[in-house]
Amino acid sequence: MKCPECDSALKQKTYHEIVVDACPACRGIWFDRSELVEFIHLFLEDHQDLPNSTIQLGKTITSIDRLDEPCRCCPRCGQPLKKVNYAYDSNIIVDKCLVCDGIWVDRPEVKQLAVYTKGNPKLDKLGVSVAEHVTEQQDLRDMTEAAQVLAGSVGVWLFLPKIILPLKDDTRRRTVPGITLAIMLTNLAVLLWMYYSWADFSAVFSTYGFVPKRIMAGEGFFTFFSAMFLHAGVLHLAGNSLFLWIFGDNVEDAFGHVLFTGFYLACGVCASLAFLLLHADSNIPGLGASGAIGGVMGAYFVLYPQARVKTFVICTVLKIPAYAYLGLWFLCQLLYAGVYGAQERIGFSAHIGGFAAGIVLALLHKAVCRRPAKA
Repeated sequence: MKCPECDSALKQKTYHEIVVDACPACRGIWFDRSELVEFIHLFLEDHQDLPNSTIQLGKTITSIDRLDEPCRCCPRCGQPLKKVNYAYDSNIIVDKCLVCDGIWVDRPEVKQLAVYTKGNPKLDKLGVSVAEHVTEQQDLRDMTEAAQVLAGSVGVWLFLPKIILPLKDDTRRRTVPGITLAIMLTNLAVLLWMYYSWADFSAVFSTYGFVPKRIMAGEGFFTFFSAMFLHAGVLHLAGNSLFLWIFGDNVEDAFGHVLFTGFYLACGVCASLAFLLLHADSNIPGLGASGAIGGVMGAYFVLYPQARVKTFVICTVLKIPAYAYLGLWFLCQLLYAGVYGAQERIGFSAHIGGFAAGIVLALLHKAVCRRPAKA
């Protein structure tokens, strides 16, 4: 791993039973998840002569937005580090990775953190509760930012490759796609509710978004469903709505309105399970309809393989067979999921899980009905 400050190779150092990654040049230290708190505790035991931090009422809190320091990259996963004020009022600025939860601390800051931590027990219960509340709010803002990074560009990445944009298909619908329209309107209504009712989306994403670590703790199972109706912004919703409108009406024709409703929700759940497999320890909320819509695309791949998808390619419009277009889309999801692995910032694994579930459910539907859908 490389030092995020001076790009020197980090070397492992053992402090008591903790193994950290330190830079021999600038002497900064990289702490993996939860290592910093334990390290500071041991550091205080070895340096009992350190003074207590002085409690200052009404002191000015350093604004992260005003810092001129350049952005650093996580030495473990390569993602940009976010500058945070340690314990919200310490004015000790550390660099935190929102993906792997690691923290980079410059060498002078280790002693400063120890002094601050030693003084914290002198805070009264009210002060502690206020500090915990503000820290919780900062964590929610961090999760919101990470979720928006995770989901905000999905509307664009769904068009992979970027120069290929589907416009419509040539499969005629037999009935009014009532469920497809209802899903699109519900997604729009939820987004409008978020914009008009919340100054920021932190509480919405943390409560209704799919947070893998929360699921692993046995909580928030309703988010398997609620998360698929949340979107990070207009572009995210627009991209998902386009794909759902192009492919959803005909899949709804094939399944019927009632079965299509269950099919859509089942694909969304399968997409979240696939996301959970790679991100079980993550606090970053997954959200959006793209996993469920991936299931719709998987079903279309099975039911209407010979249909033609009118597609904008660079500066012309081509009619591409559905099996070719959707097959290429799925291969792109596999490629990017393989490249990014557990560090994927867009839910490629959810797209894959949804698409696979859609294929399986469509095959089961064909086997039961014995009537292949006609393009």
